[in-house]
Amino acid sequence: MFFKGGCAAKWSKNVFRQKTDTGVFPIQTWRDFEQQFRLHFFPVNVEADTINVLEGTSYHQGGWTVDNYLDNFQVLVSNAVTLLENFLQKYSME
Repeated sequence: MFFKGGCAAKWSKNVFRQKTDTGVFPIQTWRDFEQQFRLHFFPVNVEADTINVLEGTSYHQGGWTVDNYLDNFQVLVSNAVTLLENFLQKYSME
């Protein structure tokens, strides 16, 4: 099942709460879903977010499982590699 844990579960619970409160489900079309999903789960600036997390001192496992921590860290590293590749491509002296 999807949307059963973490941020996704909180988001979907909020969506269904809006339906209960207003009597209207807030997502009527696939486009509505896509827009809401992107708004809540895609960072506005992946590069800045990645740099802030990796250069900061607050990134730690905390209450995450080891698997979740490693998955998230791998995404950060992948984003950092992409940033580095883009930087090198932009400023290479070929």
